Amino acid sequence: MVYDMEKMDIVITGGFGFIGSHLVDHIVKLNPKSITVIDNGIAGTDDNYVPTNTNVPINILEKDIIDVTPKDFESPPSIIFHLAAQPDVKLSVNRPLFDFEQNVVRSIHLLEIARLMGVDHFIFTASGGTVYGEPIQTPTPESIALRPISNYGAAKAAIEMYLSSYSSLYNLKTTSLRFGNVYGPRSTHGVIHDFYNKLKLNPTQLEILGNGTQEKSYLFIDDCIDGIMTAAMRKSGGFEVYNMAYPSTNKVSEIADIMIDLHPSTKEVKKVFTGGDRGWNGDVRYIHLDISKIEELGWNHKINLKNGILRYMEWKNSTLK
Repeated sequence: MVYDMEKMDIVITGGFGFIGSHLVDHIVKLNPKSITVIDNGIAGTDDNYVPTNTNVPINILEKDIIDVTPKDFESPPSIIFHLAAQPDVKLSVNRPLFDFEQNVVRSIHLLEIARLMGVDHFIFTASGGTVYGEPIQTPTPESIALRPISNYGAAKAAIEMYLSSYSSLYNLKTTSLRFGNVYGPRSTHGVIHDFYNKLKLNPTQLEILGNGTQEKSYLFIDDCIDGIMTAAMRKSGGFEVYNMAYPSTNKVSEIADIMIDLHPSTKEVKKVFTGGDRGWNGDVRYIHLDISKIEELGWNHKINLKNGILRYMEWKNSTLK
């Protein structure tokens, strides 16, 4: 698919983070009119720097979203990609008000800026693994009722309701992307990141949260970026929601087996389960996303789970040299 952004002013929040930094790298190659990166520098890492070897003007606003005003922009943005978030589900359970301030209040603040400046398209990254809770229909389509079982999922669902109302009230084109569990180079959390670190510390034993039967949808970062761009270029207006993940699911124990098999220094590895059918309070036991809607736009994944994990492990190993 061809992405035409040459005349566009692009805004990316969370541009120092895992997904955001990959999105910046990708959009720079499309030669947009300008890119503005908004990031407070807390959740991202020093390695996820904004590229400098480009002719595309890149403006960096290293500030909290709540402090951003229309005066920070030279001209109205064409598209806002809103990726900045408090990403820790477990933290949202222990600090619900903090999670609300970070994930709901700041998102609405940014939506209001988009309204005031006449932005063409506002794209939000939600969560297919948390907004549905434990749905009664699988694979789960976008049309099913949302019943989140974590505060993090509730916050993502709340913003989607505002995306719908802003689209209806102010004629703002809005999109929400419900990802599976995204992994790959630069990721700093998630089961694959967790297993890599544990095996590095102790290649003879691997602790697995829960009983290992938790089964979810996953997505490699390159396919995730391609999906974001596919949704960004949709022709229809209004508010739309898209699931995005692999067409199949994987159990946590299966991921453990793949990583043990790929790990160069592991021979006999004892898997130790913490017990229970959830990894933590608020963890969804099973989610299988129906991706037929995003496929109708022309998107499909290219990297399977094993190859994606191998690429992630190779990247992690390279960072240790």
